[in-house]
Amino acid sequence: MKTIYKILIIATIILFVGILVAVSWFAWDRIIYPSYLSVVVGCGDMNETELNDEGYYVAGRFNESSQEIILYDVDPAVLEHEQCHQKQLDQGRLYGCNFKIGKFINEIECKLVEVF
Repeated sequence: MKTIYKILIIATIILFVGILVAVSWFAWDRIIYPSYLSVVVGCGDMNETELNDEGYYVAGRFNESSQEIILYDVDPAVLEHEQCHQKQLDQGRLYGCNFKIGKFINEIECKLVEVF
């Protein structure tokens, strides 16, 4: 009887670690790393050619001064992402390149809106 409990505990731990790794990989691949690249390209620390070399591309832009949304991709999720930035600006919480951590948090928020 004790061996069954040990096996169940070990199986539960393996399952939990597997779920944790899968969720972490998804968050890194779909949300965190693309948000980082968006900040780096948006602030001029990386050009679009280098971004393309990473396997990513610029799908849209939000011009803060004119509040214009420029789309390079017809995906509705990209429009939602850029509208998220427009809402952040309207609420006074869209950060620029002088506060990169804030800009990164803005990107994560809008990436979550885009993905989900």
